[in-house]
Amino acid sequence: MAIFGLFLIVQSQGTGDSKHFIGIVYSLIAACFYTALTFTNKCICGLKEPENTIIQLSLAAFFLCFYILGTTGFQVMTLSFKSVLLLMTLGIVHAGVGFLLFFWGMSKLKGQSIAILSYIAPLTSLVISTMIIGEKMTHLQIIGAVLLLGSTLLSELEKE
Repeated sequence: MAIFGLFLIVQSQGTGDSKHFIGIVYSLIAACFYTALTFTNKCICGLKEPENTIIQLSLAAFFLCFYILGTTGFQVMTLSFKSVLLLMTLGIVHAGVGFLLFFWGMSKLKGQSIAILSYIAPLTSLVISTMIIGEKMTHLQIIGAVLLLGSTLLSELEKE
């Protein structure tokens, strides 16, 4: 039910755009990494927050540097002070604090709950794009959102 709801939310709106396929491939790759992240965090013993978050963000920055070096190269001299300040704010405040809260919450939940609750991210994007950007939701997207929320609710209910 959740996968079908997710499909309805992100379905193509008849544009015939071939970029949807590569987006789906990238999403599947991201899902694999997200699964690995979830399992890794559940298996880490003896490492508490914020050390866990610092290690993971440092590793992500390390690999991102290699990606940047391999694609566009470092262009540090072209950055303004404002750009560096905004980049540091984005990295430390938004990513750092966000991931700290994310990993702390993840350590308190079961793996199944984490996986099911992760379905809410596309729904959140849909709601934000509707409320803030003013995009229009289709009827299929609304049905998909209901299916997604319904499956999340069903999976989280206590079984007797």
